[in-house]
Amino acid sequence: MKRILSVIFLVLTMIVIYPLITPAQEPVSVFVNGFALESDVLPIIQNGRTLIATQAIAEAMDIDISWDDQTRTVNATDGVTTVCLQIDNCTAYHNNNAVILDVAPQIVNGHSLIPLRFFAEAFNYQVNWDSTLHRVSILSPIMKPAGSPSPLPAASQGKYVGDMDAHKYHLPDCINAKEIEWAKEIWFKSEIEAEEAGFMPCGLCISAR
Repeated sequence: MKRILSVIFLVLTMIVIYPLITPAQEPVSVFVNGFALESDVLPIIQNGRTLIATQAIAEAMDIDISWDDQTRTVNATDGVTTVCLQIDNCTAYHNNNAVILDVAPQIVNGHSLIPLRFFAEAFNYQVNWDSTLHRVSILSPIMKPAGSPSPLPAASQGKYVGDMDAHKYHLPDCINAKEIEWAKEIWFKSEIEAEEAGFMPCGLCISAR
């Protein structure tokens, strides 16, 4: 009888504990206008929402931020739009209008993390999620005029250009590279960086060198 009770207790314990055990998350990569976002704290996913380090995403989007240590509040502005988020509070403010978040901002390893999609879209950035590559692509609201030619990349843009639809990278002067839509371009400094992001080399220009 004691043995049966022990088995029942073990089963009930596993039922309670198992939902609390979650598999390790795959790393999430974030790109802003085609450039990989660098941060001391990796992005995390909670309840289907990506949380990103405030300082890193604000700098990449050219947003001014301030931190109120007393209220643990992040205030952000681009000179026109304002956003206010408070740690552990699911109510945020966009231009003084209350917005209910699915996940509250939080502190991780001494850094504030905020909901990426809410923050980016509040400043009219476009956010795309690639579940296959576990990657977030953020594009600024300043779009390229229709019909304008693609400029040759500056050195700061990188050595290779990737196609976010085909998941292939090319030399900038490749005939295939010239067909990539501006909004689908992503730049890499090396072949290693491109392939680590899940891109395959172009069979025309890369193999022809």
